Amino acid sequence: MDITTFIDRIVVIILEFLPKFIGGCIILLLGWLFGRLLSKGLAELVKRTGIEGAFEKTILGRVLKRSNMPLSRIVDVLTRVFIYIVAIFLALDTMGLVVFSALIKSLVEYIPHLAAGLLIVIIGFIVIDFIGDTLLALLEEMKVGFARIFVIIIQLILYFVVATTALTVMKVDVSLLQSFANILAWGISIGTAVGLGIAFGWGLKDLIAKNAAKFIESTITVTQQVETGLKLKEYERKIKELEGVIKHQEDVIKEISTKKEIAFKELERAVSDLDKKLNDVIRDTGVVKFSYGAYKIEVKDPMRFPWTEVIIILSNNGFKVTLERINEKYLIEAKPYIGR
Repeated sequence: MDITTFIDRIVVIILEFLPKFIGGCIILLLGWLFGRLLSKGLAELVKRTGIEGAFEKTILGRVLKRSNMPLSRIVDVLTRVFIYIVAIFLALDTMGLVVFSALIKSLVEYIPHLAAGLLIVIIGFIVIDFIGDTLLALLEEMKVGFARIFVIIIQLILYFVVATTALTVMKVDVSLLQSFANILAWGISIGTAVGLGIAFGWGLKDLIAKNAAKFIESTITVTQQVETGLKLKEYERKIKELEGVIKHQEDVIKEISTKKEIAFKELERAVSDLDKKLNDVIRDTGVVKFSYGAYKIEVKDPMRFPWTEVIIILSNNGFKVTLERINEKYLIEAKPYIGR
């Protein structure tokens, strides 16, 4: 092989690799930009939703805060690393570098397990602290002795369970931790049994019985308080229902008053065809007669007769109204006002 052929082959290889190299560089640039944007967005979301504040109240959160590593910063870094690794994997695959891309692929496949484990730790620790605070408040309300120590022990056990679960999700072998947990559980059980036996043997049974009575009494008190609270909530619910009914009735009354006001104004208005207006209002409750410029209205059904409407209509249309009772019947006479 002469030097010219060798150089030609190198040039061909370079020309074939150059587009792949440029494509890989573009993927890296886009991955860098997308990683920065997404990491900043997720970090800000963790701050604004209050997840960071809740996590900082846990033991792990306080330790990380003292180390100047808040949850938002951890989310920021992990998101960037994940996006950058994915971008590097895609770039190497585009360049045809199979050896390196296989290594990056294994890292990419592991990152979801790592993220899931961290998520379990964050949510688990927040929930455990909430349970601990609630349980401590309840036990202190019940005046149970050594309540704080009892709550701390419960929290440590739950922390251990959450950590073991998270490590299992991260594909970390936890068989040694499980063995240690079994030994610790047996030790605590034996120690508790021996301690109780000694306590009873040394005459502490009276003290324990006294505390048990206090515990039962406190439990009854708390139960009564809970029942009282439920009754108060039921009363509040009924009061709100009654307020809604009253509000509805007030709206109905206001609507009726408005309609009556409109109807009254309609009655006060002067009409061009007074005969028709009177007949429409009176209907079958009376008989309207018009003679020599005056009206005589014989009331047939006093109980249903629209007394108010008739008097208002006649008065507002220039008539003076009088009422007489003749032969057990009521007679309305309406004569025009003189001078009007």
